Amino acid sequence: MSQPATRLVATMTGSLCHLERDGLLVCCDYGEVPPRVDYTPTPLGRGSRAGTWIIVNGPVFRSARDRFDRDDR
Repeated sequence: MSQPATRLVATMTGSLCHLERDGLLVCCDYGEVPPRVDYTPTPLGRGSRAGTWIIVNGPVFRSARDRFDRDDR
């Protein structure tokens, strides 16, 4: 894989992990080779269209982050 492609994959992976940590996505890792991973939006992620939504749901974000950080990853 080229260096730009490797950087792109790393950036995308990091972004998906942040969205998972925020409780917006759920990751299903099948543990296969080659890797197969599915991401599904959570109810919180499906409702993320309004600007005020983030302010209203801030406590939910923090709770999801705390849960994610407690899990061994």
